[in-house]
Amino acid sequence: MKLHITEKAVKEIIVPAGKKHILIFDTEQVGFAVQKTGTGNMSYIVMYRDEFKKQRQEKLGKVGEISANAARAMACAYLKRLEDHKRGCLAAGSCFHLPWTSSSSIRFCPRSSWKAGHMKRMLRFTATIFSRSSGIGG
Repeated sequence: MKLHITEKAVKEIIVPAGKKHILIFDTEQVGFAVQKTGTGNMSYIVMYRDEFKKQRQEKLGKVGEISANAARAMACAYLKRLEDHKRGCLAAGSCFHLPWTSSSSIRFCPRSSWKAGHMKRMLRFTATIFSRSSGIGG
């Protein structure tokens, strides 16, 4: 399902009976979505494909904790950083799997737990900046 993601629009979506969750993709930012579960929990996520063409998703934050605009900006920054990494890998001639994805990626990089923690801290910091500038949570 696609729509312009706002807090109000997401809260009005109902998960169909028999489904565990539903993904609502944004019409403005490619790869940005909200996952709503049958119990009512909602999270902003960013979806992309890694260099092995495997679909990945990262949770950016919960709906209500950060605004939709802040999450959209975080998704844009995340995807831009992935694209910059891909360009750097192509120029160097080799590429390692980005270790920010999931625990299954540990086999590709021995320092992935350090980098995953670094990325989560960076996203939290970015969310704090955006939430303060939008007047939410500060």
